[in-house]
Amino acid sequence: MANEQFKKANDLINRVLDVPSMYTLNLPKITLLGNIQLYIENHQGISWYQTDLIKVACLGGLIIIHGQDLVLRYIEKEELYIDGHIMSVEYQLQEAH
Repeated sequence: MANEQFKKANDLINRVLDVPSMYTLNLPKITLLGNIQLYIENHQGISWYQTDLIKVACLGGLIIIHGQDLVLRYIEKEELYIDGHIMSVEYQLQEAH
């Protein structure tokens, strides 16, 4: 019930302020440039880093990137770039406790 009220309040804020949900809910935005570069906004840090596997924490779970020669090219508080040969991007939901 509280989750439904939160969603209704968020929808109202978005309509009044004309702001996309991504910014008010802190959801990740993922942009893939072919299979050579990945850009993620609204991340919560790197939880695993290898040249063939990178796990990025985000609200509600993990973004899992499989590839070859993966390099974390740039990272800031809310955005990051990954370069390399990207083979797959997966969103893994965090299980509720």
